[in-house]
Amino acid sequence: MGTETRTVITNTGPPLHLSEIGQEKQMALFERLITSQLVSEELSRHNVWAKLGRAGMELKVETVTETQLEILKAETQNKRLSDADLSILFLARLYRDTIVLTDDLALRKILEGEGFFVVGSVGILLRA
Repeated sequence: MGTETRTVITNTGPPLHLSEIGQEKQMALFERLITSQLVSEELSRHNVWAKLGRAGMELKVETVTETQLEILKAETQNKRLSDADLSILFLARLYRDTIVLTDDLALRKILEGEGFFVVGSVGILLRA
């Protein structure tokens, strides 16, 4: 995938979609997964977070504050982004040289416009 540390930032989509087809183990292509508390809560509600932990990756959850989300909402003026997706935009900017996993087209366009390398569920399966 082109990164030395094999660290990724993910929103809900790729881990959830891979889990839905019984392929969550493919997330183990990455050594370290960083996400926001909003995404980890969504993944927990779908019983995916625990599966990721068993896949052997280091899992790191970052807190993104309401204030930080409000700043991003004003900046992007894109009502199609959920708070969880905005939190991933925040983390991508924080961890600038990290691959971002998302299946959300609106988020993907913003990230690619800022020069991030973005991979979706299909891209993970192709690389597996």
